[in-house]
Amino acid sequence: QQPVPLPGHSRSVTTLDFSSDGNILVTGSFDSTIRIWNPSAGQFDILQGHTDGVNELAISPNDQLIVSCGADATIRLWRMTDGAELAVIDAPQRNLRSIDFNANGTLIATGSPDGTIRLWGISD
Repeated sequence: QQPVPLPGHSRSVTTLDFSSDGNILVTGSFDSTIRIWNPSAGQFDILQGHTDGVNELAISPNDQLIVSCGADATIRLWRMTDGAELAVIDAPQRNLRSIDFNANGTLIATGSPDGTIRLWGISD
């Protein structure tokens, strides 16, 4: 089977994650954008907020939230259904490299280039 190209980002794609049902793909790029793709329809929504490249992102276990971190020293929380930016957290250093939710979506873990891992609580 031939791969299906999803053109859209203008710079390197740095991170991606599928929703739990596999119907939605979320991608981040050095072009500072996040895109929420519906691959079967070939359509996407663009989330803008980062002012520098997006290093990593993750979809929450319930598919309701996206969390991202970037070279702009921010952690951003987004609502998956409409792309609304819900929170911006100033990170303690630039270039966070990794981010993920815990299994029940109540904590976010981040990894820094200096080897530090931090846990961030999420409130309703």
